[in-house]
Amino acid sequence: MDYETPSTSHVDNQSPVDDIVENTAQKKKLMEEFYGVEAPQEVDVQPPEVVSTKGCGSRLPSRVEKALKLKSKPLRQF
Repeated sequence: MDYETPSTSHVDNQSPVDDIVENTAQKKKLMEEFYGVEAPQEVDVQPPEVVSTKGCGSRLPSRVEKALKLKSKPLRQF
């Protein structure tokens, strides 16, 4: 198998620096060509609803607490 070295992997022996998009108009055009659709002129984004993340309502008991709880339960009577 022939493996290309990083220096010869670019088309026409161009350096990777030559492929850098210089302004936003070029970048927008490049993205539109890649995705095949035009970018919307105005983007309508709503802010997220307020979320309270402080506290979860209940805590998870440790293994020791679980064992103590099971130990305190009465045994089955046959």
